[in-house]
Amino acid sequence: DKNNALTFYLKALEKNPQNALTNFKIGSLYLEMIYKHRALSYLEKALTLDPKVSPDIHKNIGQAYHFNLMWDKAIEHY
Repeated sequence: DKNNALTFYLKALEKNPQNALTNFKIGSLYLEMIYKHRALSYLEKALTLDPKVSPDIHKNIGQAYHFNLMWDKAIEHY
């Protein structure tokens, strides 16, 4: 389930906080949970570390900005 996956990804991130894919996965999981606002910092870091981390990075970060009421930034990424 998503909570278990999140727990494992957060532990992995402790070992390697500069891993773009792990940051992306955590941010993406938060978007699927009730804590959507928590996704933004992880997705921003993923994008900074590797702009090509996933084909969905801009869609997901757009959603994260949307959930954090940052409309202009959301539009940029959508």
